[in-house]
Amino acid sequence: MLKAKSEMVQELLYKLDSACEEYESQIKLLKEEIESLTIENNKLRELDNANSTDDILKSLFTYLLNNVPFTMLHTFLAVNIEDDTNNRLEIARKLMEQQQYEFVLNWCKHIISLQYSESVDVKKWSPVLIEVMNQIMDKDYEDIEERNNKYLSVLQFIHDLLFSEYHDVMFEYLEKFFNYFHELILDNNEPIIILKYIDCILDYNQKELFSKLMNDLVDEWPFLDANVSETEFTRLLFYAFLSDLDTELLDQAKEGTKFLRLNSPEMKLYNTFYKIINREIPLKIGLKTIEDLKSKQSIFDENHFNWILEKIHQLLTQMESNLMDIEKQREEALSQQNVKRTKHLYLITKTLMQKYQDPLDPLKKERVVLSLHKNKYDFMVRKEMFVDAMFSKNTGKYYVTDEMVSAIRKQAGSLWFDVRKSSSEKDFQENHPTLFKWPSTDISESKSPVGGTELRNNSDLKRLGYQITGLTRQERWGILSTKAVPQLGLKKVVHTIAFLVRGRKSMKNGLVRNRNSITEWEHDLAKIKQTYYKNEFGWPKT
Repeated sequence: MLKAKSEMVQELLYKLDSACEEYESQIKLLKEEIESLTIENNKLRELDNANSTDDILKSLFTYLLNNVPFTMLHTFLAVNIEDDTNNRLEIARKLMEQQQYEFVLNWCKHIISLQYSESVDVKKWSPVLIEVMNQIMDKDYEDIEERNNKYLSVLQFIHDLLFSEYHDVMFEYLEKFFNYFHELILDNNEPIIILKYIDCILDYNQKELFSKLMNDLVDEWPFLDANVSETEFTRLLFYAFLSDLDTELLDQAKEGTKFLRLNSPEMKLYNTFYKIINREIPLKIGLKTIEDLKSKQSIFDENHFNWILEKIHQLLTQMESNLMDIEKQREEALSQQNVKRTKHLYLITKTLMQKYQDPLDPLKKERVVLSLHKNKYDFMVRKEMFVDAMFSKNTGKYYVTDEMVSAIRKQAGSLWFDVRKSSSEKDFQENHPTLFKWPSTDISESKSPVGGTELRNNSDLKRLGYQITGLTRQERWGILSTKAVPQLGLKKVVHTIAFLVRGRKSMKNGLVRNRNSITEWEHDLAKIKQTYYKNEFGWPKT
C-alpha cells in the first residue's frame, strides 16, 4: 500500500514539473513579446519626436525667414559655430524629403548669402540647389497662381546668385537645362514668367540662348498677344529689337500694337528711333529727344537699358555712315552725269502745250533731280529722285504736265514735292514770254494809236540801244539778238517793232513819208522770222 502511494506522489510531481516547464515557456514568450513591443513602441516614440522636432524646426525657420530682419538672421547663422555646413545641409535634405522645396530654396539663399568660407561650400551645396530647382519646376501644379509663384521663385533665385560664388554653377545650369526651361516657360504663355526668364538669360550674358528664345517667342506671339500689358509689351518689343526681330513681332501683333500710340517714355524712345531711321525727323533733333528720354524710363534694369541704348546708337551711327556714303556716291554720279537739281516744278496744261510752241526756246525734255519733303511745311530735304520734266532756257524753270505729275507722285510715295500751277494762259505767257502768236504789222490790228504797254516796251527796246536812225542793219541785229530778245523776250521785242510799224503806217500819208523806217523795221521782223520761226502758227501779212 505504501508502494502504491509512493507511485501516486511521483506521478503528481511529474505532472507538476511538466506544468511548470510549460508555464515557464509561456512566461518567456510573453516576456519576449513584451520586450519586442517595448522596443517598437520606443521606436515609434522616437520617430514621433523626430517628426515633431522637424515640424518645430521648420516652423522656427519659417518664422525666422519671414519675420526676422535679414541682417539678424545672418548674424545668427554666422555666430552659431556648432551649426556648421553639414548641419545646414542636413536640414536642407530633411526639408526636401518632406517636399518643402520653396522653403529649402529660401534656406539655401540665406546660407549662400553669408560671406563666410566655412558657410559657403560650392561643391556641397550645388547638387542641393540644382535638385531643389528641378523639383520645383517639374512639379504639376493645379493652381496657376501657385505655379507662377514657384517658377518666379526659382528664376529670382538664379538672378540673386549672379554675383555670388555660384555664378558659374547657374551659368552652366541655364545652359544645360535651357531646352527644358524653354519649352516649359513658353508653353505656359505667361508674360511675367517669360520676362523673368529673359532677364536671367541676359543677366548671365547667354547671347545664343537669348537669340533662340526671342526667335521662338516671336513665332509664338499670337498666343501671347492678347495677354500682355503695356509694360510687358514694351519690354518684349525692346528685347525683340535687341535681336533685330521687333518688326517681325509687330507683324504678328494685333492687340499689342495699340500700345505704340501711347506716350510712355519708353514707347516715345522706340518711335523716335524709327522716325530718325525713316528720316521723318533730323538726326540731331532725334538724338536730343533720345537723350531727354533716357532718364525718364522706369521699366528696364539699368544694364539691360544700356544695351538697348548701345544698339540704338550703333544703328544710328551706321545709318549716318551709310547716308554719307550714299550721298557721296550720288554726288559723284550727278557730277558725272551733269544732272541739275530743282526744288520746284511748274504745271503746264496739255492744251497749252499743244497751242503754244516756241521756235526760239522750245521746252526740252530733261532728267532732273527733284527734292522731296515730308509735307509742304517741311524745310528738310528727305529724299531726292530723278524725274522727267521740260526745261525752258529762257525762264530757267522746269515744266510738267498732269501726266508727268501723276508719274512723279507714284514714285515719291508719301513724300511731298513742290509743283506750282500756272493759273491761266495769260500768266503762262508772262512766265514764258516767247510762247505767243506772231503779231501783225497791219494797221487794222490796232485801232488806238498808242497803248501804255507798247510805249513802255518801246522805251525798254530803245533803252537797249535799238533804233533805225544812225545804226546799220548789222548793228541793229546785234542789239536784237544779244540784248533785246534775251532780256525782254521775243514777245515784247516783236510787239514793240510791230507797234512802231503800225504807228508810222497810221499817220497821214505814212506809207510814203515813213517808207524807209517801215522798210527797216519789217526787214528786222523778217530776219527774226527767218531765224526763229518754225511754221508753228500763221504768219501775219505786212
